[in-house]
Amino acid sequence: TLIPILDAHDNIAEFIAIRYDVTKEVFFREELQKKELQLEELNKNLEKRVEEKTKELKELNQTLELRVKDEVAKNEQKQRIMFWQSRLASLGQMLANVAHQWRQPLTELNLAVFSIKKAALSDNKEDVVKFYAESVSIVKNMSKTIDDFTNFFKPDKEKHYFKIDESVNEALVILEKLIKKEMIHVKTDFEEVEVLGITNELTQVIINLIKNSRDAFVQNSILMREISIRTKKEKNYVLLEFGDNAGGIKEKDLEKIFEPYFSTKHASQGTGLGLFMSRMICEQGLNGMMDVKSKRGITTFSITIPLEEKNEK
Repeated sequence: TLIPILDAHDNIAEFIAIRYDVTKEVFFREELQKKELQLEELNKNLEKRVEEKTKELKELNQTLELRVKDEVAKNEQKQRIMFWQSRLASLGQMLANVAHQWRQPLTELNLAVFSIKKAALSDNKEDVVKFYAESVSIVKNMSKTIDDFTNFFKPDKEKHYFKIDESVNEALVILEKLIKKEMIHVKTDFEEVEVLGITNELTQVIINLIKNSRDAFVQNSILMREISIRTKKEKNYVLLEFGDNAGGIKEKDLEKIFEPYFSTKHASQGTGLGLFMSRMICEQGLNGMMDVKSKRGITTFSITIPLEEKNEK
């Protein structure tokens, strides 16, 4: 670059020449172009790798989804099997209870029929009427026993609002003979409250707990046998507490008490599914929770059930 230098008369006196070495600029420009090309290539490769990884991740997710669905299906099938194992075990126990509850009435009925025959032969009409009425009463009670057990095993799977005390009392009616035979004192204290669920399922939970208590009373040779069942209504939930003084549960067993097939009893005394199924019913059937604590020979099962507003139609 030439820059003219003027004198006092504005004539060019001399020139100043400025040279600028553009070699480095050209070099840097070429390097920049190379880097831009490399960056462009890198971006293309990166996009390709991202697409590949995205595809791999998508395939992995699909595989995982299939595996999860498969495992969920297996787990649901396993739970259904365990549910029916527990249900069949309960059915067997219920039938044994029916047989037990019928034994005494059948003896009484046989005696009443014999008395009717004897009165008829002696032409004692008053005794015939008396023993006939007694026979009818016995048959009605036997029929009621069948109704109680039939209602319990109805395949009721529609959730509806029901009173907790009615569900608990149903269990107490079903096990009435057992409770009396084992001399168990049951104390109840209910607040009037309705929850959403299936009545028979909560009844099943209470039956399981009562039978566990009975087994523990016998196993631990407890003479003064007490069970307490109470409800306490809170703002958003109701607390159902079931307690007994049957000797308590060892601390090492508390963590495993709700596991399937775990039992502290002899194998001949149970399947080890009762408490597992009870907790599952509380969680899935009642949308609640079931916990246990045991201290100084007293065990308390706590069932928390959310209170849901009724949709009045």
